[in-house]
Amino acid sequence: MKSHCNWRAGSQFGLADNLRSSLLNKNFSLQGHLEQEDKPNIPVSQKLKGLQNQGLKQGNDTGQTFDPGDKGEVIVLRAMRNREARLPCGRGKITLDGPQAYVVWLRHEKDIVYKYPNSEYEEGLMNPERIIETSCNPGSCRDHTNLLLKKVTDHDGGVYRCRVHYQSSPTVDHVIKVRVVDSPGIPKILVDGKEIRSITVGPLSVGSNVNISCQVELKDPATEVYWRRNGAIMETTQITKTDVLRADIYLENLTRNDAETHFECLAQTSDVSEALVRSIVIRMICNAPLSVHIRLDGNYNFEVGVPRVIECLVVGSYPAPFVGWFLGDSLLTPTSYKQIDDGNATVSTLTLSPALEDSRKYLTCRAHNMLIPLEQFEEKVTINVGFAPKCETKLIKRIGVVKQEPETVTCTVQAAPAPVQFKWTFRNLKTSVSGTRYSSNLTWHPRDSDFGRLECRATNSFGIQKIPCLYNITQGGPPETPECDIARSVASHLNVDCRLGWDGGRKQTVIFELVDESQNLIRRVNDSNGHYRFRNLPENENFTATYYSSNSRGKSKPVTLVLKSLASAIKESKMQRERNNHTASSHWMSYVEPIIESCHRNTDSVLEPESLELTNTPFCSPVVPTCSVLIGCPNSPTDETNNEDEDDEDDSQQSFFV
Repeated sequence: MKSHCNWRAGSQFGLADNLRSSLLNKNFSLQGHLEQEDKPNIPVSQKLKGLQNQGLKQGNDTGQTFDPGDKGEVIVLRAMRNREARLPCGRGKITLDGPQAYVVWLRHEKDIVYKYPNSEYEEGLMNPERIIETSCNPGSCRDHTNLLLKKVTDHDGGVYRCRVHYQSSPTVDHVIKVRVVDSPGIPKILVDGKEIRSITVGPLSVGSNVNISCQVELKDPATEVYWRRNGAIMETTQITKTDVLRADIYLENLTRNDAETHFECLAQTSDVSEALVRSIVIRMICNAPLSVHIRLDGNYNFEVGVPRVIECLVVGSYPAPFVGWFLGDSLLTPTSYKQIDDGNATVSTLTLSPALEDSRKYLTCRAHNMLIPLEQFEEKVTINVGFAPKCETKLIKRIGVVKQEPETVTCTVQAAPAPVQFKWTFRNLKTSVSGTRYSSNLTWHPRDSDFGRLECRATNSFGIQKIPCLYNITQGGPPETPECDIARSVASHLNVDCRLGWDGGRKQTVIFELVDESQNLIRRVNDSNGHYRFRNLPENENFTATYYSSNSRGKSKPVTLVLKSLASAIKESKMQRERNNHTASSHWMSYVEPIIESCHRNTDSVLEPESLELTNTPFCSPVVPTCSVLIGCPNSPTDETNNEDEDDEDDSQQSFFV
């Protein structure tokens, strides 16, 4: 007969488990299992029903239960060869009534095989290679008074006595006879009459029907075969043919809800051994996935430059679907791809590091099954790309303050999106100030001791600023004196470039003044950067230059330089040379003669434009022959020592500032 796939909730354990539970239930009588050695074997299911019916009836009618300790009464239990067997002691859990009470198991009325309790477990075992003490295993808690036989052999058959020595009550004996039976073997699974060896059945189409059979060899008349669906016992009918016992289930009009359903076939010939189990799983062809989900845990923020690993979970599509990733219209390459939950779910992993311009784009996970290529299943999420605030400059800004003069400090940051809050900190004192998009202003009212480091941090949806903007609050005042470089490209041009010092806390301006030998002001300019270009200056005059910086709090110490014409510089050089000739004439001539020859050789060369800086080294005029003499460049080297008046006249042709 075929059985439909109707099933009911039941115990998650086999009939042997139910029988053992019945034997341990003190409300059940053991009279249904007290047999003489010559009585025939009773199937497990009949033992279970007889045990429950007789025990309940006797308890209700008389209020008494049978005492298995009486002489001549033996419980006969079957143990499966090469399997473990658990022998119960009495009708229920044994409760010892004192520290002197104990339980001892005897075999053949003389061999002590186990004692409980014992000081040490190993010492309490008389035969540790064959018999082990029971304990709490996953799924059930074992009674320590029970005896567990490990890998039963014919040697384990026989009579066992569980003797309970109470401290204040008479000793009680429970006698059990163990009969060793053959195993029915691992069950065979047949689908529509064909044996399968895999653990899966299918894939099956939605709406299809299937007949599944489980069969074992009939080695013992009491052998039973039954099915469990997702852990619950199913009502099935056993079919016996010659030496084969079979149980069938018939599944019809399958739906996708039947996918991943677990069926177990159990074969049992024992009362105290676990059943032999064969499991199968139903696989369904589920073209369209049940769900496509991008795992972001509610966090749609992606920080610029920080890779993030995300997953897309596709559930309920078989065969496994192809999973693709898209950011906007761009196809992305996944990092990994795997199947979980026995192929019922597919996980695609992507490492994403988007750019700032990808913000507010759709991130899409798209799945499609090859059996339905025209349909696509996807989920889209909008991502936010940005970064936490960071200071616009990495330098520590110096803020000069003056007592009783309010100072405004501005904190400017870069962030995406704009900050929602700015927090200022000075000497562990904190204050929160709202800003205008990317900057915040703090008004500082200095006192005598209000000097030190001031910090500013901004916060947006990506977090708080890690490195704060730093400000050094110091005493303010006039600016520092600038450092200026004065250079000349031609005789009538003057270039001035200044490097500014600290501004003293206020905006500064560099003032440059130029006067002639009569102290007449020729030029006076000011510039916030300190860069000036003077043109059309008198060529033959000496000048005096003065420069300094100024702000609203005062001005710096001025710097004054005397700028001489080239003629004046050459005269001073010659005078110095003449003084040197008196002390080292021989050395001077040996040094000058080859250089003078060099001047003659280079008379046709052209002097490249170069700047004349304020140094003690004059440079030759473009109209004067190029030479390597360090001091002065006469027009005619041969007349240098004989005609000084002519040299002076020639020198006046071009003048330079030095």
